[in-house]
Amino acid sequence: MKVEKLLSIVVTCLFLGGTSLASELVHTPINPSFVGGNVFNGSYLLNSAAMQNDHKEKTTQQTPLEQFKESLQRNLLYAVTSKLTQEMYGEGGFAPGHYSYAGMNVDVIGGTDGVTITIVDTANGGTTTVTVPNF
Repeated sequence: MKVEKLLSIVVTCLFLGGTSLASELVHTPINPSFVGGNVFNGSYLLNSAAMQNDHKEKTTQQTPLEQFKESLQRNLLYAVTSKLTQEMYGEGGFAPGHYSYAGMNVDVIGGTDGVTITIVDTANGGTTTVTVPNF
């Protein structure tokens, strides 16, 4: 019994007390955006992310009449903005003052912190204030 106990202790020590071998762990990035990433993983990762995307873009179909109305409004506001800018920054440079165009009253005030533009819609009384800082 004593010999068996001694033998089992010796065998256990031999198995547990031996040298262990290991190599260092090396991390290789998967994403091609990181330095060292595999460039061939790009399309796979993009397709995988697209398949997991649950968000849907809100699409509203506009009638041709609504598209025309929106385009007309955009063009009129561009024309008003262009004329206002031309008058403010014309030949003599910046000219603060009061301007009225297309049912809107525009007050332009120059200050030390920048140019303050106050736009008042005469149809509904809505007010918008824009401050353009000096650089």
